[in-house]
Amino acid sequence: MMIMASMNNTTQAQNFRVVDVNKSKNANPGNNSLPGLFPVNDAGNIYDWGHADTYYAILNGIAYFSADDGTHGAELWRRDGTEKGTYMIRDINPGTATSNISDITISGGKIFFSATDGATGQGIWITNGTAQGTQPVTDLGVVGSANPSYLTDVNGVLYFFTDNIYYGYLASQLWKSNGSSAGTEMVADFYSSGGFYFGSQGRQITNVNGNVFFSMMNYGYANELGYSDGTNAGTVMLNSFDLYGNGTNPSYLTSFRGLLYFSANDGTGYHLWVSDGTNAGTRMINNPNSIYTDGNTSAHFQTIGNSLYFTGYPIDNPPALCRFDASNANNNVELVKTISPGPGVNNMYNIAKSNNTLFFSVYNGKDQTLWKSDGTSNGTNEVIDINPGGHNIYLYKHFIDANGTLLFSFYDDQHGYEFGKVMVVPKER
Repeated sequence: MMIMASMNNTTQAQNFRVVDVNKSKNANPGNNSLPGLFPVNDAGNIYDWGHADTYYAILNGIAYFSADDGTHGAELWRRDGTEKGTYMIRDINPGTATSNISDITISGGKIFFSATDGATGQGIWITNGTAQGTQPVTDLGVVGSANPSYLTDVNGVLYFFTDNIYYGYLASQLWKSNGSSAGTEMVADFYSSGGFYFGSQGRQITNVNGNVFFSMMNYGYANELGYSDGTNAGTVMLNSFDLYGNGTNPSYLTSFRGLLYFSANDGTGYHLWVSDGTNAGTRMINNPNSIYTDGNTSAHFQTIGNSLYFTGYPIDNPPALCRFDASNANNNVELVKTISPGPGVNNMYNIAKSNNTLFFSVYNGKDQTLWKSDGTSNGTNEVIDINPGGHNIYLYKHFIDANGTLLFSFYDDQHGYEFGKVMVVPKER
């Protein structure tokens, strides 16, 4: 479903039109082939919350995504903003079977994604936007499905995790690729390297000045923070800073002002932390208001200017939009605005930015609605209830900025899961 809403500082016009990819059921456009857990028609289908760390991929004004038209299964699609320019690129896994596309990522001017053609396991693919130019990159050399995940651009080089089995135990590997078979190589094997032992469930590869941070489960016991400079010797686990030795579960890994900011649990609860890649340079941010974060292992914070924004949980208060202002001399965690006070509130897992405006969905105890914020309390308000009185579901992690336009996956009772769009007009000066 194509949804368009033009907004400025005085109006919030709602002018909608629909481009329905699948006329009979949910197209579920996104960066993962599997339908969501909601609504009841998709009950039993599991959405891959953990691996699809990216959203839609945008290159030269064209959005690339996975969708199911009801005939070919979930396959690779593209959209240039018009109906004519919206079509399937290639039926990778022929027939009605899905190619299980995920993690569509732009790196070095190339479009990478994870997929299977049905004859081989899940691997790394590349496309130039044509059927002929959509091909696997290389054989990763792993028995069975390598299950590549968290495809991430790091200064023009693609990094990703794969899985392997050693003596019946699952362990992750870190790889990098320039898009060619010869230029695809393993950086580290976490079976026993870098301080990890049977390290598995690698998540959230994050580029900070060309170096990589990530979260990984160590020996099936606890998630810890990892760091890599792109070499095997330079790939290490940062020492745990949990006072009780239970693992820190680092999450929301986000690059900001040359450092890594993240949520972690030191044994006293989840709070905002910062790291420069060394143990000595990994510390908790000043937090006099005791604002907690959560342990979401597959989402990011958002940054605008000198501020980093996230969902916070003040003690004995509902969830709130919070920030860390790096230009503040006290460097404190601050509360921006409490959102929808009341029981049963859960919100802001879709925080994205477009034209220096934050967008997020809010569950107000009854339904989801779309909100926006300019970083101030007065400037944080609901934008629209797209489907008043009906079901409104904004797919988790499916918000992305495309040159000033917010793209998202949205469910309503008429169209199911389809493709949404909010056109953001900059404020008049």
